[in-house]
Order: sequence, then C-alpha cells, then structure tokens
Amino acid sequence: MQQTQASAEPCPVESAPSAAGRHFQGKVLLVDDQEVVRKVTAEMLSDIGLDVVEASSAEAALLLMEDGIRPDLVVTDHYMPGMSGADLVRTLRSRSSVLPVLIMSGCPDADFGLPGIPTLTKPFRSAELTSRVCALMPPVSPSSGIC
Repeated sequence: MQQTQASAEPCPVESAPSAAGRHFQGKVLLVDDQEVVRKVTAEMLSDIGLDVVEASSAEAALLLMEDGIRPDLVVTDHYMPGMSGADLVRTLRSRSSVLPVLIMSGCPDADFGLPGIPTLTKPFRSAELTSRVCALMPPVSPSSGIC
C-alpha cells in the first residue's frame, strides 16, 4: 500500500521559504529517537519560524503533553523503540482529532494503518519538510505567497 499524503495539496517545493525566512508561527512537538535526525529536523523547523519542543520517544512526547505542552503540530518518526509513531498518532487522535500530525519514516512503502495522515520519507530536504508543514499549518501572512 502506498503512503498517504496530506489531504491538502502541499506547496510546490520551489515556493518553500529560504532557511532565513520565518514564515510560520507555532509550536511543533518533534519526536524521534535518533538524536542526530531530531536535531537536524529541529533546526529545519526552527529556520522557518517554528518553536520546537523535542522528545526522544513517543512516551516522552505524551508526558510532555500531560505536563502542559500544547503543540500546533506533531512531527514524529514512525519506527522507534517502545511506542511507534503510528501508535502515538492513534493516542493523540483519541484525545484530539484536530491536532495536525506528520509521520516521518525511512521506509517509503510503509503502511501505518492511518488513512489521511500525511507522511514524509527520510531522508528529506528542508524544502520537502517545509512543503508538508505548509499543507498542515497556515503561514504567518496568508498574502506572503509562501503556500
């Protein structure tokens, strides 16, 4: 089964803002067990203006949310020890069906059993990540032409 894409058309990659652009506002909860991947992805998200809260596991992400973190977007790896990214999304969906989520995976043909949840195949470029974020969150200025 093929990966599911965001229901909204993602921005064309060439229209993504430069790393120096700060076109989004909001908080992203970034979940990945691999520190290097998490740090690089956090930098990409920060470069487009988002505040990033990092978690090294799905369980840690849930604890952060129980402690009061209220993200505008959750970006999670799928394959992690313990609870998978798909399981995290299912748990989050049981609490709030409106929280946007994005699942990252190194397996392009993975089936997460979550129809309609956007995915991003690793490795990815900043422009690809920005395109997915653009489909999930509005830019700061709708007239900016970014999305």
